[in-house]
Amino acid sequence: MDKPRLLEIGLDPKPRPDLEFIYVCDPMCSWCWGSTPALQQFEGWNRIPLRVVMGGLRTGPQAQVMDAEARQHFATYWQGVAQRAGQAFTTASLERDGWRYDTEQSCRSVVTMRELSPHDTLRWVARLHRAFYVEGIDVTEPSELTARLEEHFGDLSELAVGVACDPETGRC
Repeated sequence: MDKPRLLEIGLDPKPRPDLEFIYVCDPMCSWCWGSTPALQQFEGWNRIPLRVVMGGLRTGPQAQVMDAEARQHFATYWQGVAQRAGQAFTTASLERDGWRYDTEQSCRSVVTMRELSPHDTLRWVARLHRAFYVEGIDVTEPSELTARLEEHFGDLSELAVGVACDPETGRC
């Protein structure tokens, strides 16, 4: 949004480094995907610094195996988010037999991105959202996280192992 438009709607267009917008999200949160366009626009204004923090929607013990009932629940819920937010959704991720809705690996990848390249963090979250909700890619798999990182950031591909590995277990 340009400076005259900001003034017209009552917003001060001057940068405010004394403020910080903290966006608590999860790469596998449907409403987070639904709000991505608005957050990207907000970040583009460069008035208030934006920091991305992981909420950990379904990590570890809170992860859920997708049985028929869970598939139906999430498919219906995502359809509602799509209607309200206007974002595209696919249910392909839900159709994998025995698939576990565990957001830990994708959250770890965002935390690593934030540490290594803070200015790319929101772009990375948006890429994971698109991969999961539009392309049906299993972003719980480290190999898929690595592939998305290499595809989207190129020059950061050497960091892919650090993004996809669990420092506690060494699982990559």
